[in-house]
Amino acid sequence: MEPDSEYWDWYKVRKAGNLTELRQYPAFILWNGGDGLRLAVPKGAKKPEGRGWSLAKRGEPRPWPAAPMTEEDLAKEKLLGALIASPVPLGEVKKNYGRFMRNYRRAQALAQMGKGKLLEELEKMRPWWEEVERCGFEVYACYGFRFLDLGEEVKAGFRETATLADLAKRAREGDEKASKAWERLEKPAVKLLEAKPKRLRRAPLWLTRSQLERLLYALSVVYREDKGGIEVFLAGDFSIAVRLGAGNSNLLVVGESQTGKSTLVGCLLAQLARWGWPENILILDWAGEYTFLEKCGFRVLEALDPVCNPLALGPAAALEILQQAAYEAAESERGKFGVWGLREAEKALMEAEREAAQELEAAVKEGSERGGTLIDVVRALEKRLGSARTQNERDAVQAALNRVELFLHPALCAREWALPEGRVVVDLSGLPGKRVKKAVGLTMLRMILAGAEGEHAWRGLVVVDEIHNYIVPTPAGPDCPVVTDIANQLSKHGVAVWAVGQQYHRVPVGLQGARATAVFRQTHAEALRAVELSMGREAAETVRNLPPRQFYLFADCSVPAVRAPPPIAEKVAPLMAASKASRENRQLDFQRLAARLGFEYADLVELYVRYLPHARALARFALRAASPEELAEVRSLDLDAKVAMKLGELYAIRYGLLPPGGERLGA
Repeated sequence: MEPDSEYWDWYKVRKAGNLTELRQYPAFILWNGGDGLRLAVPKGAKKPEGRGWSLAKRGEPRPWPAAPMTEEDLAKEKLLGALIASPVPLGEVKKNYGRFMRNYRRAQALAQMGKGKLLEELEKMRPWWEEVERCGFEVYACYGFRFLDLGEEVKAGFRETATLADLAKRAREGDEKASKAWERLEKPAVKLLEAKPKRLRRAPLWLTRSQLERLLYALSVVYREDKGGIEVFLAGDFSIAVRLGAGNSNLLVVGESQTGKSTLVGCLLAQLARWGWPENILILDWAGEYTFLEKCGFRVLEALDPVCNPLALGPAAALEILQQAAYEAAESERGKFGVWGLREAEKALMEAEREAAQELEAAVKEGSERGGTLIDVVRALEKRLGSARTQNERDAVQAALNRVELFLHPALCAREWALPEGRVVVDLSGLPGKRVKKAVGLTMLRMILAGAEGEHAWRGLVVVDEIHNYIVPTPAGPDCPVVTDIANQLSKHGVAVWAVGQQYHRVPVGLQGARATAVFRQTHAEALRAVELSMGREAAETVRNLPPRQFYLFADCSVPAVRAPPPIAEKVAPLMAASKASRENRQLDFQRLAARLGFEYADLVELYVRYLPHARALARFALRAASPEELAEVRSLDLDAKVAMKLGELYAIRYGLLPPGGERLGA
């Protein structure tokens, strides 16, 4: 807990406004020790609220070793440091300006007589006074310093130097000499914190408004959050701590194609890969870009194979998952209907809803209680369809069957687990089209939400790529309800969401309050309007004109600024591009293949999942390249030779041994 100050009221600066607003105070302090810009004004004074300032109350920051601010520091684009500033009265500035101009004219006269030394000295000062004139004679008297870096060499004693990090370690271990050296280096910061808010009459620096504005920006940029979690850098000068269950660790990254948004998230995940925490990271990878993380210890699960099992959470949770995911998947298609067609579809659905829901509930319960998968639910519904006595019964069962078949895919038929544990990339790139990708993704997200409570609840970080593909119409506007619910409800339960999308107006409502939002270039009118409503007109103009590989970072912990991804992006970008390219044209449409092979779709899914452990032997059998051991393995499977051949060809296509349109398919 930060202490209150005796003389100052301290504020966290969320957005820096016009400096003129600070001229009402005899003195003020600007401070950034790494945790963002802070402003101190005299105790009890009204805080600046106009001209663009946005502040939040904070306590007094802790001192840190520092050195006096130099001319070089004033020219830096980013700086960790602090200063106390006092507005110089206008009359005093003009008086000094007049004195300078008289001396300058006198020096010009002397120069004509061959005495030009004084003019040379005054010429060096002339640009500064010209800037004073351009700034309307707005000048501030300042005393400032920069904070020392941990790797910097400092004086540790008589004829002894050490790095600041080494000095801190020795001081913690009880070294008296190191402790005294540390206290000596802290003195400038301590002196500033103990200063009284009165006008500075003797200050080493006089800064024009323009100079102070540049220094204000340099102090605003840097933010380091290296405590309370795993530190990840969004830019070289900005980091946040990922701390699940202890606050908001949600992140939103949006940008048009080829602007660098996915690379930024890849950089963050590559940084997390170096740590053993969080233990669970689930990446729903729309295009296969994040599969490069396999080299960093992540496990890649291709969504063409079993990934999860909604029924493993129990019948009640499974039913809710299927109903909600089916609703969201169908809602995303609303724009394809006319108003009349949509109303008729909703009316017909409502009429059959009650009986269909009862049939679905019974089938899900039957499949779940015996440790089954969606295949077992389909089988139970098919059995009920065959025994139905009336047309109403058949319609209800068929409606339930249609709903389940929307999600019937090998990816959702894993018997072994509900959700994959550990650090996992779920590669959706092989799925045939947006509908199937969305069905698998929504189901997994619904499973995270439904299983949030209980002893075996999933805890960790979920990354949703191409979030705009999951957006559906809602009464309150476009949203992805499941992501919004996870963001709003599960942060205290140890779940965080990172989402990557293209346009700012098509993002989940729950992520509009993310810990940090990185906005790459936006040119769509509605996206710019959404940025303006959320961040202001200046932000909208900024993101409209951003070049590639730069983004506007908006976070409650720091002043908004244009930044670039961290240096690691140069290594990550080509890895991601290669991963995506290697997965192009590898889509596999099980429904189309089932028709060509002469299978019912549910039969093909069941066979594919059941015999997946024998995929290699079956594929080589179909290619007539099986070894004697593999032939024996195929014969032991109790499969008809023709079925084994077709299934083997399917596996051969799945693993790239045959092209998707191979001539032998179904022969």
